[in-house]
Amino acid sequence: MKQIFKLLLVTIWPAMLCAQQDSTRTSILEADTLFKQDVAINMASFAELRRFLIQTEPEDKAAMLSTLGAPARQKISTLDSIYQEEVLRFKNWVTRKSLKGKRKMQPYSYINTMIVLDKFFFYPDVYAILLNPVRMKIQPLLSPETRQAAFDQVASIMTDLEQLNEPGKTQLMAVYREFKTRYPDSPHTLFQDTDTFSETEKQAIELVNLVIYLNRE
Repeated sequence: MKQIFKLLLVTIWPAMLCAQQDSTRTSILEADTLFKQDVAINMASFAELRRFLIQTEPEDKAAMLSTLGAPARQKISTLDSIYQEEVLRFKNWVTRKSLKGKRKMQPYSYINTMIVLDKFFFYPDVYAILLNPVRMKIQPLLSPETRQAAFDQVASIMTDLEQLNEPGKTQLMAVYREFKTRYPDSPHTLFQDTDTFSETEKQAIELVNLVIYLNRE
């Protein structure tokens, strides 16, 4: 009887475990297919944003930015460096995390996340990536030092934009209005949470995003 019981353990129990693992894998992959449609939607959204930015970039961008002055443009470049490093750090964290455990079995979920983060890289959203306090509560955590450095740069750039001369302000607002015509809200969907902002506060942040993009070579 004991021999029969041992035989059952050797032959049937591994089969039961395999069946359970196969079932788990199947459920994970089935859940992942829900992201397949999101991948298609976000790919189209990403491509549309890139086309829009190429088509609407002002021909006299250099002349418009020159009205900001060299010190202001250096602040914008510094903020952009902080921003790009944080987006890349976020992407690196997601990639490394996807190699662990069951996450490596979810290709559509991973691809979808990468597309969302790539959109952040190509058109900035400093609030979502660097200022939103929720970034200090969920992984990958934004460091207090990085957030404070970004906050200081944003505040200083906002002051510089308020002091733009009239021709420069007119040109910048024309580009801003064109962008807002296509994207009344942010082109991004992650870490928005700006419902408590006044329209003036939203515009100030959006103008910082715009000058970061325009300041890139």
